[in-house]
Amino acid sequence: MKKKLLAVLLASAMVLSVTACGDTGSESSGSSSETGSTSSEAQASGGAEESKTESEATPAEREESTVSAFVMQSVTGESGIWQGWGAKKLYDDLKMKIDFDPTGNEVETKLQQYLVAGQLPDLVGLKGLDQAQLAMDADMLLPLDEYKDKLPNIFENEIYANAVKYSQDFTSNDTGHLYLMPVAIGPTAYNSLNWVPLLQWDAYKQVGKPEIGTLEDYLDVVEKMVEYKPTTEAGEKVYGFSLFSDWDNVSALEISTLSFMYGIDTEYVSPLMETNILTRETKSLLADDSFYKRALKFGL
Repeated sequence: MKKKLLAVLLASAMVLSVTACGDTGSESSGSSSETGSTSSEAQASGGAEESKTESEATPAEREESTVSAFVMQSVTGESGIWQGWGAKKLYDDLKMKIDFDPTGNEVETKLQQYLVAGQLPDLVGLKGLDQAQLAMDADMLLPLDEYKDKLPNIFENEIYANAVKYSQDFTSNDTGHLYLMPVAIGPTAYNSLNWVPLLQWDAYKQVGKPEIGTLEDYLDVVEKMVEYKPTTEAGEKVYGFSLFSDWDNVSALEISTLSFMYGIDTEYVSPLMETNILTRETKSLLADDSFYKRALKFGL
């Protein structure tokens, strides 16, 4: 069984695993022969030393590399080489590409196939702790705390300190090592970017980038933006607001999550109640001072 240098990052719904060593079928992979754990650790250590040397090289000196990835999401079947500005930045800095394996609806079955084969892709996004535990039980992870000098963004960042300690204490198979690393941490956590208004920058810039301090301020700003850009390049009408509806269930989710900007939960406790996370007060949506009542005036 081959061990891999695996940095597993936990979110509430997903775990992202970063693997760096082992036979991936590329020229840079290690020996393809089966080895015991001691030999595997030596291979991983040797690979880490090579990685350190490569990390000190300039982009022009590095050889182009392609990293395989498997992310357990059933919402997309997209696969192939990662494209876009982020991919370009990664390539410009490290001459690295990421090749995503297809996912689809059978992601857990596919993970089991990887584990049975004793071979994970270089990057693995797991759905949660259950899947991460399977990877640990299969002896597919190496402790990240043994590679601190290569992971300064984790071990030298105060934002992650509590998360690192929690993972070592409670998600390490009682070893005290760092196998799993949460990603939803600090000011750039998942939810901090998930529930925010997004403006078209070109139109916002052209109307003078007016300051926005409250939810109500968006009304005047968006009105000016629509006046500047009433139609698309194809001649279609531009609307001031567009709400994502795919996650609607018992409520119109994108409407209810406007309250998240103020630390008020109007979705997870109950669709008929709202909880202020700062004051820990829970009350009815119909209370005179509820965010729901405020949002109704915003809509009118």
